[in-house]
Amino acid sequence: MSERVLVISASGPVCSVALFESGQLRAAAEREAGHRASQALIELSQEVLAKSNLNLADIEVFVADRGPGSFIGVRVGVTLVKSWGFALNRRVGSLSSFDLVPPQSTIQSRKGFYFIREGDTTQILPGDVPCEAPNAHRAPLGAIRECSLEALAPDYVLEPSISTPKVPYAQA
Repeated sequence: MSERVLVISASGPVCSVALFESGQLRAAAEREAGHRASQALIELSQEVLAKSNLNLADIEVFVADRGPGSFIGVRVGVTLVKSWGFALNRRVGSLSSFDLVPPQSTIQSRKGFYFIREGDTTQILPGDVPCEAPNAHRAPLGAIRECSLEALAPDYVLEPSISTPKVPYAQA
């Protein structure tokens, strides 16, 4: 039987899912998700699997885009892959967002900043430059880093850009 790999990406403004079988792209789907990355990834996964007459139990390896990119999007993708891997007792792995864009591409970070990879180092630089959205269908299967469920973790590069409330929440 041929190995089936499902790759998901939510590190950018576009969520994407790709199914590979025997090293070849079998089906893929993508869409802008806004603040609904988890819903988009599940629906796109269902769509890709339905196109291939498969279900989640037919997948041998689940792969997440570990970032860098959207803090919440990366976290959602990694958590979903870990959940499927645990529930179905399957192998899991990850790819860098940079593996899912053309070479020398930049990836959007916070407003007014972007990520660039130079060798093995990821840098964040200020500026508004054209950025590429990571897409699962570009996944180089040879670059997948398989790991245990416990070891699968996001590569945030930056701390989350959250603010603390000006007035503390009331305590019960």
